[in-house]
Amino acid sequence: MPQLRPMYLGDLHKVIEIIESHDEDDAESAAADFSDGDFSNQYVLEKDDVVIGITGFRSVEGTDNTCWLSWTYLHGDSQGCGLGRGMLINLLDKLRDIDCRKIFVKVSDYKEEGEVSIYERALKVYQSLGFEEEVVNKHFYDKDENQMILGLSLRETGDETLDEDTQVIEE
Repeated sequence: MPQLRPMYLGDLHKVIEIIESHDEDDAESAAADFSDGDFSNQYVLEKDDVVIGITGFRSVEGTDNTCWLSWTYLHGDSQGCGLGRGMLINLLDKLRDIDCRKIFVKVSDYKEEGEVSIYERALKVYQSLGFEEEVVNKHFYDKDENQMILGLSLRETGDETLDEDTQVIEE
């Protein structure tokens, strides 16, 4: 049975390999991101003692418990059988346990000519979990390659007024 566990230095090579199998640029960025050895709030999905996925989050400073979904990829051989969705559900449960209010994820609509977007499956998983499009940055990555920012509220909606001690800061 697959298990989500904290990421360790010994997982780094396999994690970068999984990311690279989807997107070489993301693999380079992830390697740079992890170069300081900080794997806090990063998790790997392991099946039969083999790392098959990566996910995690980064807190957004100066906000009321919001975060970004970080590198989230699943090995190609493990796609299409619900493991990625299960990995994200497990992560979202962890975020609710620490009272995270909202999580955001950035997705590209990049596609090769005549193909579907390489992130189409991921987008469908995010949407199936309740993520909703909040922002589209046109031509963000390249001409005709947009960035979509999706968000998911993790708390029950209700009276979420700011208390008098809450400070609002500018970005």
